Amino acid sequence: DVFVASSLYSSTDYCVIDRFDVAPFYFMFSPESEQLLNEFDDAVEKLKLNNYNFDSNLFDLYYNNPQSDSDFILTREEYEYIKESPEITIGFYDGFFPYTDNVDGKMVGICERMTEEIARKTGLNIKMVSVPCNVNPKDVLLADNGIDIMGGIIRSKEYLEDSDLQISDAVFDYEFLAVVAKDTTLSSLNGKSVALPGNVSYMLVFF
Repeated sequence: DVFVASSLYSSTDYCVIDRFDVAPFYFMFSPESEQLLNEFDDAVEKLKLNNYNFDSNLFDLYYNNPQSDSDFILTREEYEYIKESPEITIGFYDGFFPYTDNVDGKMVGICERMTEEIARKTGLNIKMVSVPCNVNPKDVLLADNGIDIMGGIIRSKEYLEDSDLQISDAVFDYEFLAVVAKDTTLSSLNGKSVALPGNVSYMLVFF
């Protein structure tokens, strides 16, 4: 009567009744292979560092479904909500490219593209607006300006402990890198200055 399938499964003939947490996949090594295990973990980390889309590319390669571009797996309750829901306004910071930005009056960036795909595949009526990058997201959400959601927000202890805010699960993540000129030794960096891009400097204000 009921069967379990991957969330990548797509079919218009079935209705989703529940979801379960993801089950991670691992590689297993013998107790004598600790060095090989460490090298393997390091290799996977470097592989993902150089290719942020590695996981999604593998899913596209092996789970490609001709219906997946048009169908989105939703429960009956979600379909009803989308059918009746009003316009949802999402604020995105400008000057935070490639994640979010405002170029010639048009919202562009990773978050914007993702939001456009969600709207296209689900039918949600989503409006995106630009928010100056020096404005605290709490001030935006508590103001009477019609913005329902702030996108592209970095989690911080301040936000998590604030009872006036609700933070979603992580949408995507990335690592900050400290880079120096080739052949630079760590000892030579003692007393040196660190340069931060403008968007990184802004984020540190809220931590």
